[in-house]
Amino acid sequence: MDTDARFVRVVLTDTVNVNRVRVVPMLRFRHQVLTNGLGLTPALLGLPPQFDAVYSGAPVGEVTMLPDPSTIRILPHRKTHALILADLLLPKETHKTTTQAFPLDRHVFPLDPRALLKHAIYMLEQEFGLCVKAGFESEFILLEKDAKTPVDNDVYADMNTFRNHRVAETLDSMVESIQDMDIVVEHFHPESASGQYEIVTGYTDLLRAVDDLVMTRIVIKEVAQQVGGFHATFAPKVFADQAGTASHVHLSLWDVSSSSGNGKGGGHNAYCDALTLPSSFDAVKDVMTGNVTVGMHQFMAGVLQNLPALMALTAPTTMSFERIKPSYWSGAYQIWGVQNREAPLRVSHDGSHFEYKPLDGTANPYIALAGILFAGMAGMRDEAKLSLPVQVDPHTLSNEKRSELQIMRLPERVQQAQRLLKENAVLRSGFGDAMLDNFLAVRGKEAEYFDGLDAEEVRKLMIARY
Repeated sequence: MDTDARFVRVVLTDTVNVNRVRVVPMLRFRHQVLTNGLGLTPALLGLPPQFDAVYSGAPVGEVTMLPDPSTIRILPHRKTHALILADLLLPKETHKTTTQAFPLDRHVFPLDPRALLKHAIYMLEQEFGLCVKAGFESEFILLEKDAKTPVDNDVYADMNTFRNHRVAETLDSMVESIQDMDIVVEHFHPESASGQYEIVTGYTDLLRAVDDLVMTRIVIKEVAQQVGGFHATFAPKVFADQAGTASHVHLSLWDVSSSSGNGKGGGHNAYCDALTLPSSFDAVKDVMTGNVTVGMHQFMAGVLQNLPALMALTAPTTMSFERIKPSYWSGAYQIWGVQNREAPLRVSHDGSHFEYKPLDGTANPYIALAGILFAGMAGMRDEAKLSLPVQVDPHTLSNEKRSELQIMRLPERVQQAQRLLKENAVLRSGFGDAMLDNFLAVRGKEAEYFDGLDAEEVRKLMIARY
């Protein structure tokens, strides 16, 4: 790679979605690290977000942090630094040992989140001949240096945002840096909460989309500080009386045989051709859901059926559940709908994809998306039936009506979702015991710790870390 970069940041996104880094001089990276990797304690995957204390694992052992050459990028806002994402491998002497979590590759460390997603993608292709394409909405809040005060009090899509020169320059620089890293930006705009914005990155193959998301978040945080002197946060609920901050993902299934494989679209969308939108709520009883393929019906049904447990992976913190409230467009009930923003699974108007809403920036996106794939594949294996769509805000219905329609409230606390995840056979089978038990140990003890803090302490810590 021809570059003026003098250093390479080798990055691993850990269990609790903290990006851990080793910085290596470029000469050593080229001659040694690119091929041989870096030694790393496996206990790193047992650390919580609030401090360095090993919640799962032991002080003994080592894994290899091996850079993936396809992910290397120069950081446009700091051209002396390159960034590359890494996978975790077992030491060579253990390569003959099988791992329950990843029969695909006996060399990978079974707690590696990125390897987990690779495995889920491989299983979908091998068993069903399908791949997933995805696009993410990266919502964040810009705060002043005090990490308390929002940079504005504008409303959704408010043009006034761009009258603030510091904010406008910062947003422009973010988007330009993201684009310079070969990541497609579709659009960006002010969001609903004070100081809140959203950058939407382009639709592409799932692993590439998640890698792009990790890099996008790194750029957002660093450019916010460098250009505007701001603190950017992805914390799910910064202001108690305003909209929360999410990381919605849009997903569709594609035939592997006809997909271009270049990560930028092409091929045949195996999802559907169109959906029929019921004209009224009562009409839902009588209207079929259109031309969605049987496989995609089943995939969505699998996700919906496992959603209460999935939320422990995709909304994994105490603060995550402060965001997911009825009538906040966050998806608080176990339903799906066509263009219904109160549904956790929202199908687009043309039926080309669906949006998964209970996802935020505290979730490791590799773990979260692997969970969604495992749930969807279980639905396809079991030929699961998709319930009828709900075309209203379910919270406006009476308790009797919700009961009649079998509309259930999703978990309201992270501990409730964690208990469901622990007993969920579908996700345990996909993740393997080692990965799932490690996740539950770390996130479970984290939740216990946060329960002992007052709301302001939680807020400060989450804003600082995420």
